[in-house]
Amino acid sequence: MNIPDLKTEFDKLRPSYMRLAENVKAALIQFLNEQNLDFVEIETRVKEFDSFVSKIERKGYKEPLVEITDICGLRIINYYPSDLKSIEEILKNEFDLIESSNKEEEMEDDRFGYRSFHFIATIKEEWLNAPNYRGLKNLKFEIQARTILMHGWAAISHKLSYKHERDVPKNLDVTCLG
Repeated sequence: MNIPDLKTEFDKLRPSYMRLAENVKAALIQFLNEQNLDFVEIETRVKEFDSFVSKIERKGYKEPLVEITDICGLRIINYYPSDLKSIEEILKNEFDLIESSNKEEEMEDDRFGYRSFHFIATIKEEWLNAPNYRGLKNLKFEIQARTILMHGWAAISHKLSYKHERDVPKNLDVTCLG
């Protein structure tokens, strides 16, 4: 698909992804409150077209509107690591999970770095009749769940990863830890 055609398709879908983000956020707030799970914040974002194209170029997607699963992203930032398992259970029960990963398990044992739980999901079929969810069938979204300390480290490491290697102080360079 050429860029102008891709932009046309993306622009048609983006409002649905915006609606998806806001409605899933509202549902997550309700689910967490029902379980008496304290949280700091639930962030949402829908990719901008430039970011979408950049990801296509980096990853070499052939069908990006199907293959890219994080056009809509949500992040649950909570206080305690012990609550992450409860959040995972909520997500398993309330959404159709396509995949999940624990970024900590993907790290080598001698490394300190990015930690977060990632889930790719869609809305359950029974939700699609409700006005807020009509037209959102098969739209995938990513939910990340992490503690506020994991979030702080992710923000720092993201900032550092965009600096040139020689600009990163040796004591903060996660590639040399271990």
